[in-house]
Amino acid sequence: MKSSVRDMFEIAARISEPRTDDDYIKNYWFGCVGIRGADDVMVVSKNLSVNLYIPENRHDPLKIYQKIASTHAESRVLKKMSTGGNLYVARISKGPFLKNGEYKYLMARPCNMCEQAIKSKKVERVYYTVSNKQFGIFYPKQNRDVVCDY
Repeated sequence: MKSSVRDMFEIAARISEPRTDDDYIKNYWFGCVGIRGADDVMVVSKNLSVNLYIPENRHDPLKIYQKIASTHAESRVLKKMSTGGNLYVARISKGPFLKNGEYKYLMARPCNMCEQAIKSKKVERVYYTVSNKQFGIFYPKQNRDVVCDY
């Protein structure tokens, strides 16, 4: 049974939800689902972050830290996938969910670094969230995007 694009975004969103106190510092979360080959094997991941402590002032005992995404969800999924297949990337807002309990989706188009990795793995299509009313499809072979309504 084939899953819909919205179903895959829902899985990616659930994967991206915060699990630790460090996750709650972020304003949004990314999740990615990869479907490889005809046998529909699913690979999932979320962004991983690290803490970087930056002293504001050498004489100030307080330290400010900043969250830095060390690994994007797409690149983590691509490491586990063979060539080909499709990716589904969702970015959800930290803010309140919609009134009906749905996630609030944000733009999740892959960055240039992930785009290059996607092309090298010969991924056929990358579906990404744009909003709760639209999603995008990136075609790596043609290097073009299409935005669609649900």
